[in-house]
Amino acid sequence: IDNLLDFMLEKAKIDLRACGLEQDKILHVRAYHIGAIRDLKGDGNYTAVDDGIRLRGSIGSAIRGTGAAFSVVPTRSIHLLHSTTAADIDTTITKGFIAMQILALDAVHMETELWIHS
Repeated sequence: IDNLLDFMLEKAKIDLRACGLEQDKILHVRAYHIGAIRDLKGDGNYTAVDDGIRLRGSIGSAIRGTGAAFSVVPTRSIHLLHSTTAADIDTTITKGFIAMQILALDAVHMETELWIHS
């Protein structure tokens, strides 16, 4: 999982650079993971399968030195947004087991832009 998180963070850094932001502008990293699965009994209940301890440790290691905060959010399922039809939603290609959300902000630039345009 460490390699996957490193890969995801590197891709995010590339996207940030394309927006004119660097790694030091990352404020928060939120990782969503599958923390429960539906019971096979068919009663609609869910069973906790992962409390995110390993993921929490991996993210902490991956963002060490950036000053960014991080949180781990357990979910029942993750559906990717590239699917546009209802029939695609239940296929395995649209499901993931981890998703990442990154909040980055250049506060000085934002404040300057607000001042200029006010």
